[in-house]
Amino acid sequence: MVQTNAHDVANYILKKTGRIQAIKLQKLCYLAQGWSLAWLRGPLFNDEIRAWRYGPVVYSLYQEHRGLHYLEEWTHGNPDDSHLSADQKKIIDAVIQQNAHKGGLDLVCETHSHEIWKTKFEEAEPSRRGYEVLTVEDIRKEFDRLDDELMKATS
Repeated sequence: MVQTNAHDVANYILKKTGRIQAIKLQKLCYLAQGWSLAWLRGPLFNDEIRAWRYGPVVYSLYQEHRGLHYLEEWTHGNPDDSHLSADQKKIIDAVIQQNAHKGGLDLVCETHSHEIWKTKFEEAEPSRRGYEVLTVEDIRKEFDRLDDELMKATS
């Protein structure tokens, strides 16, 4: 299996959802990355995620959809089995299903509650806001914490 990138994940999501808000695609990719780190103990992709005003943004995806509010398809990446494992697809599918009823701004509000975003954006020097990178380790810690909360809430 080749190394998966954010374009593979975005392509897979668009094939599953059809037309989607660009901001929602961004948040779904971030959430899928986080749950992959928590549950599979490895990243879905190595593309850089930054803390922006409207929450986490996969910068390589933003470069492709800049200025678009809605996306109909994603022409980059490869969503087939040579790029995404069955376990990776299960996580992405679960993220899509869990958030199907939410709009992009709902997901912005949700990701604004994440400690990692608060630390990297709200507490950053004003001149650094939007440039701070959410590292794989930062994201793993955040989603391990969220997983613990989920487990407590469902016990």
